[in-house]
Amino acid sequence: MGISAIFSNGGIKMQEVVKKFHELDTDHSGKLDSDEARKGLEAMKTGTGRNLEEREIEFFMKTATDENGMLDLGTFTNLLFRLKLYKSPPPPKNVKTHVLGSEVDNPNVK
Repeated sequence: MGISAIFSNGGIKMQEVVKKFHELDTDHSGKLDSDEARKGLEAMKTGTGRNLEEREIEFFMKTATDENGMLDLGTFTNLLFRLKLYKSPPPPKNVKTHVLGSEVDNPNVK
């Protein structure tokens, strides 16, 4: 089974992934910078069909980008697949989260 079949079975078609990547890559560098990646994450839906919350976007940005904050096509494809399988409810609004050595504060927590 090829990678296209795996993604197709998961509800993601490779042609759509590549097309979306190129749409987001507005500077045509072959990688998504942090602004391009964030724009893509803000528009994406989770496996349950909901938009990501800001803290989730921060988590995916920290875990998916390289040391320069960039996302290549392979990493973008992996991220889309992770999001398709991501069925968690939104994080609680009254707790702080810890992401890879940095604390992400929730502005709703006093």
